[in-house]
Amino acid sequence: QDNGASWHRQSFEAWPALIDVDACPNGNFVVLAYDRKIYVSKDNGATWEEKPIPTEETPQAIECAPDNRYWVVGSFTHIWMSNDEGASWNESTRDEDAIFTAGQFLDASTGYVMGEFGTALKTTDGGKNWEYMEPLPGEFYPQAMLFRDASEGWVTGLGGKVLHTKDGGQTWDEQSTNVVVPLYGITEVNNSLYAAGGEGTLLRLDGQQWVPLQHDKPLRLYIRAIAGVDKQLLVGGVNGVLHLIPLKDT
Repeated sequence: QDNGASWHRQSFEAWPALIDVDACPNGNFVVLAYDRKIYVSKDNGATWEEKPIPTEETPQAIECAPDNRYWVVGSFTHIWMSNDEGASWNESTRDEDAIFTAGQFLDASTGYVMGEFGTALKTTDGGKNWEYMEPLPGEFYPQAMLFRDASEGWVTGLGGKVLHTKDGGQTWDEQSTNVVVPLYGITEVNNSLYAAGGEGTLLRLDGQQWVPLQHDKPLRLYIRAIAGVDKQLLVGGVNGVLHLIPLKDT
């Protein structure tokens, strides 16, 4: 409650493996569990309600869209949507043996889903229909993505690669990172972009090149989570690593 200065731990009785989290415009928080469940909080994290996702497939990521609908992506090209806070779900699949790893909605109509083998989908009608985009080059395996608008976006993933598009995903250019570790997360803070990944890697976009972010934190193992908190960068990873890093350029 204080911009990351102090933390209070909450534990769910079944000790589920929690793999993703998002905040909704209406103030709800939604957390995705690996065992096909979500947890919803309507009171700023004080209490949580468990909601099952009726599927045999494995979820990978969750997104709370600008219209407060929940979107979950996962194995075998599955997409799940709930418009009643997880009480019921609509399921769709492309019937392909590929894992969707990331999704993002820009507004109630426009959204993207990406995953294994460079698979990329886009909807312009709020998820009623999903159309294939041009595949990410080299069957790129994305781990996270960030679109600023319907034209410009970035995708991070394995091998230290970052792909950038200025035409809504029709073409992609690789931006230099000078690292080979996986990049698991990307975020924007005050118009500056940051990425995080293996071996404690933190990068900042400088022009068309990603450069190391200078800090004094003991980050040696991989970082999975990255987010902006005020004028700081919040990062989290293995062994309970959780750090706030002041940003001088914001």
